[in-house]
Amino acid sequence: MITAQIKGGLGNQMFQYAMARALGLRTGRSTALDITSMKRDAYRKFELPHFNIEARVLTSKWQRPPKFKSGLQQTIANHILSCLGQQKRVSEAGHGFSPEIARLNKRLYLTGFWQSELYFLDQQDAIRRELTLKEPFAPARQAVANDMASGNAVSLHVRRGDYVLSPDIADMLGTFSPEWYHAAMARIETRMPEARYFVFSDDPQWVRDNIRSNRPVTFVDPQDDGRHFEDMVLMSHCDAHILSNSTFSWWGAWLDSRPDKHVIAPSRWFRSEAICGDDIVPASWDRL
Repeated sequence: MITAQIKGGLGNQMFQYAMARALGLRTGRSTALDITSMKRDAYRKFELPHFNIEARVLTSKWQRPPKFKSGLQQTIANHILSCLGQQKRVSEAGHGFSPEIARLNKRLYLTGFWQSELYFLDQQDAIRRELTLKEPFAPARQAVANDMASGNAVSLHVRRGDYVLSPDIADMLGTFSPEWYHAAMARIETRMPEARYFVFSDDPQWVRDNIRSNRPVTFVDPQDDGRHFEDMVLMSHCDAHILSNSTFSWWGAWLDSRPDKHVIAPSRWFRSEAICGDDIVPASWDRL
């Protein structure tokens, strides 16, 4: 069995699922999700059950392998567990892709964020199939999806929220200026002159005040129905995508399976120069 520790918001949960599921498919092992950490998160919910995932959900800490503060103790424990055919712990060392982990053929308990499609690119068809919604869109979102289907639809996502309000997160990630978004729109329009923008944001007033275009713009405001995961999937119905440095819009673009899609992502994912985000943005995407 391949188990992923689930933590963070929806985008991170999807990376953790995709990593574990791809390893399971690659090695013929089942997938499990340890959600015990989510019980201590007052702001986020476990949202993967809204999708057609193929995984067992673990809710007890006794179902996971032991964790030691000492690296030497953990190494010894992992060796013993591996010899006994039990799960050993594998922790993400940094934000970069680790090919040696993707090649492991053992029972594993994974802890990390695994923010790179390189961990699951070879299983992308299965991952996209399983990360589809169990239920249809709410009527208002279905109406937007119908409009998008008319063509030349571009999703544009602006992440602010805690990226602005939390000094630590602001220092690590940061936000982008209206000028950056307008430059991305200009680049999109070199390929798609008839672009129609569908703007998603957790700060709807800011985007109304700052996002301008001569092309049609539809502001898709967040709803208070607790189904914001539908907004992510709604993004994937567009023909092109402009991302903020957010895993939410990352998945909105990635779930779009069209090979000719045009995706523009930030050239630097992290404001902090101490963190390398080179492996987060797929090679086929355009960086600005």
